[in-house]
Amino acid sequence: MSSRESPGAASAGWMGSGGGRVDGRPATVVLAGGFFFGSRLKPYLQARFTQPWQLAPGHALRLRETFFWTEADHLGATTALAYDWAVAPGLALHWSNAATLTQESRNLEWTSSLALSKALPGHQLLTLEVVASGEGTHGTGVGRSERGVLAHWEQPLVEPWLAGEVVLGH
Repeated sequence: MSSRESPGAASAGWMGSGGGRVDGRPATVVLAGGFFFGSRLKPYLQARFTQPWQLAPGHALRLRETFFWTEADHLGATTALAYDWAVAPGLALHWSNAATLTQESRNLEWTSSLALSKALPGHQLLTLEVVASGEGTHGTGVGRSERGVLAHWEQPLVEPWLAGEVVLGH
């Protein structure tokens, strides 16, 4: 997922509101706007379209397209495709891919992850994840990329509304 889709992921904080949600069918459209805040308020706008498909029992595919505007990036878009497979009861495989292009950078940023999750008693969740991300070449012929392995442990702290998560790895 790109930080441009999740305003709080790349800033000291954010606030905003959304509206225009259309839930009469499986696809959804969400319009949102607000402000990143840190040293000063920075406005953002976004429109997100999500289309899920149930391919077969235990197999789902989800397409998400987000168009956005920020002061730093100007216009941009993120396309994400995710595949979920319920391997067995309490065991799931998740494959996620996303790519972002902005008017300012004109350079493709991408990410891909493959995760295996095991649900444990007491609403605990253990996940092992292999991640890769990178960006285009900026015209140099050599793109930058990163790879890593993560282990996640999640459990409820105050049910049902507060959970804790520990993430190890890089």
